[in-house]
Amino acid sequence: TEIYTLSLHDALPISPRGTVGYLSDTGGRQENPKAYFLTQYFLAPVVVAPDTAHEFVIANFASRSSIAILAALHGLSVEKDFSNGVALLRRASP
Repeated sequence: TEIYTLSLHDALPISPRGTVGYLSDTGGRQENPKAYFLTQYFLAPVVVAPDTAHEFVIANFASRSSIAILAALHGLSVEKDFSNGVALLRRASP
């Protein structure tokens, strides 16, 4: 997980004091708190908000094939796919 953490941090094009959203096909903060809080732990000090209302969003998916579909439904595109069910999404330009 150390390599994963470093590569995820390196891929974040935001300030360490910034905020990213969170999107998952296994439920959000209420339905799957363990996955949500582990994501927040790995990205600290970046804040992981339990919504998609941010320029950048972390996708944490059990089904990798669902990432692009659900991202598009939320007005997001895949910025970087880490090939492990985790992706960095970016809000599509209007």
